[in-house]
Amino acid sequence: MVYGQGRQRVMADDPAELLSHLIPGYLDFPPELRPALRVSHAEEALHRLQQRINVAYGLDDVDSDEWRLLTTEHGGQVVIDAWSASVPLVLVDAHYAPYTEQPRPEERGGRIVWLDTTDDETYLNSVALAGEVFLAVRADDEPEPGETPEPASAAPVTPAQAAPVAPASPATPQWSMPFSTASSGPAEDVP
Repeated sequence: MVYGQGRQRVMADDPAELLSHLIPGYLDFPPELRPALRVSHAEEALHRLQQRINVAYGLDDVDSDEWRLLTTEHGGQVVIDAWSASVPLVLVDAHYAPYTEQPRPEERGGRIVWLDTTDDETYLNSVALAGEVFLAVRADDEPEPGETPEPASAAPVTPAQAAPVAPASPATPQWSMPFSTASSGPAEDVP
């Protein structure tokens, strides 16, 4: 995983280990308390992610109500029926049905980027899709760093070859979940 605006990278065997680098103390909490930590992290990251999307898409074609929703800190929940603006809106799933009584807004010509806090893996995938982190998962047949690849193994995919979208299709197993194939190691600065 590459994070911290590209300045940090870490390798781990499972999503919880990676989340511990994004959410300090994550592994110190019992599993039943971790969903609340994911929701809290999503609420904190939401405005930063929305700002990046706003800059990337520009706000020239949005109306005043859309502009307000895109530029105001709202904690991951807005009460709207649908989203149709050309700029994607970032929301936190935990603030909508089935977790609360608030219905989820529909996408009607616009896109909603959901920070999905359901579990460690889906949350990590959703923050990757939103652009907060870059995920790369080695396939089972890829060598550990420093190992000599076996002749029958597939060549590893480089980050330049892969799309920065975490949930890969079965056609691209080098970048698919779960994390069972990544090696564990300390975080280090990216040059």
